[in-house]
Amino acid sequence: ITSSAGDGGSISPSGNVSVNHGSNQSFTITPTTGYSISDVKVDNVSQGAISTYTFTNVTAPHTISATFTLNSYTISTSSSPSEGGTTSGGGTYNHGASVSLVAIASTGYTFVNWTENGTQVSTNSTYTFTANNSRTLVANFLLNELTVTPTKRDVTYKTGSTTFSVTSNTSWNVSESENWITSLSPMSGTNDDTITVNYNENTGASREGMVTVSGGGITRIVKVTQAANPPFLVISQGEINHNFGSFEHGSNPDSNNFSFEISNSGGGTLEGNIEITGNWLKLDHNEFNLNHNQTKIIQITADLTNLGIGSYSDSIKISSNGGNKNGEISCNLITGIEDLSNLDGIPKNYFLENNYPNPFNPSTIIRFGLPTPSTVSLIVYDIAGNEVEKFLNNERLPAGTYQYSFDTKKLASGIYFYRILTDKFMQTKKMIFLK
Repeated sequence: ITSSAGDGGSISPSGNVSVNHGSNQSFTITPTTGYSISDVKVDNVSQGAISTYTFTNVTAPHTISATFTLNSYTISTSSSPSEGGTTSGGGTYNHGASVSLVAIASTGYTFVNWTENGTQVSTNSTYTFTANNSRTLVANFLLNELTVTPTKRDVTYKTGSTTFSVTSNTSWNVSESENWITSLSPMSGTNDDTITVNYNENTGASREGMVTVSGGGITRIVKVTQAANPPFLVISQGEINHNFGSFEHGSNPDSNNFSFEISNSGGGTLEGNIEITGNWLKLDHNEFNLNHNQTKIIQITADLTNLGIGSYSDSIKISSNGGNKNGEISCNLITGIEDLSNLDGIPKNYFLENNYPNPFNPSTIIRFGLPTPSTVSLIVYDIAGNEVEKFLNNERLPAGTYQYSFDTKKLASGIYFYRILTDKFMQTKKMIFLK
């Protein structure tokens, strides 16, 4: 009996097999892995896809041959739920072929895994394997969930932070819309978490920023509303306190005015007014109404024509809904001062000379010297110690020799004392006024 097998399997025994007359002989047909028996022919007559055949009562030669076929498999895929996504790669594959299945989630869904008969076989959306049998595979998808609470936060104008809670079963990222929101933490996540929002101080009007949380095809927007900075009064240029210095009595010089600038460094509207106590001071504006970062120049003019010799000091008050400011405005009206330094030079020591003439009527000269720059007061007192004239009141003078002409038209005859006081020197002298 001659036995043979084609590619993809074997027959046993094979080749030329000797059989005694009247005996039986069995043959076994075995396919190689991945193949199936296609047909078995005995004496060229098909016996079908059988795995064994027995010759009985052999009385003549015979032939037996086996043929084989490479197996092919059906790979079936589906989505669960059906609207959760799509699959590709299914079909018919020969044994040993590489199969690559791809699952793509629909918007709002996330791929979870591949399962076969309810058992997970892969968590990768692309599942690759070698075909060795027919398979039915399911791509499973999960409806994404992404919520952020609360949807709005109201915060104060000061620097600070606030938080939002994220509930999610998908990956997400965070972004912000305004640069005054300085940082977000964390910037991304995969599950439930808390987002911390840090923000700068608001120096102006109320403002609104948006924080966007996106993931799994879902976008959530939450708002951060920061309150306006309240109005705040600022002296933005110049000084509210001002000393005009010393002027010659009876003059009204060009330097009899000064100005300063007020502004609203806060938010909202700054409203207020300005008051001064001295009737020798004149305001160009006594009310103001300023929005954020607006400014206003306030000018004050001193009318010295109706003032007598002496020192004058009056208050200024700025009142507003963004704070108050108080200051002092002063000046000193004196008789003529004459700087003799060009003639007499700088003295080596402080001195106060006797007035000349003495006794006098109606005026006399008072001379003094300063070896260094000094803050000087020069005051006249009557015999009872009452102050009658103040020529200098803490005035800053450079080093030099000075003289004053003291006119006594308004004083009664009598004995008077004049005193010089500096930060390093004090002296008092007597003079007599005779009408």
